[in-house]
Amino acid sequence: MAGRKFFVTIENFHGVMVAVYTGDGNGGWRRQVIDDGLLQGHALVLADIDDDGRPDLVCMDARKPNYIKWYSRSP
Repeated sequence: MAGRKFFVTIENFHGVMVAVYTGDGNGGWRRQVIDDGLLQGHALVLADIDDDGRPDLVCMDARKPNYIKWYSRSP
């Protein structure tokens, strides 16, 4: 997503879905659900976890203690 504007959400409050919104070029946004299996989604972090130069996403799912999900960007 180099150079592209985007944001990531957990939907709804304590949500079940992780979604990425990307600009559509006309001032609007496109929504892509990347996971709909969360039970109590919390806290999102974007970071280059695997050192490939691209952002990965980490979120916490409160259904289990110390449970996190890592969404790696595939090549």
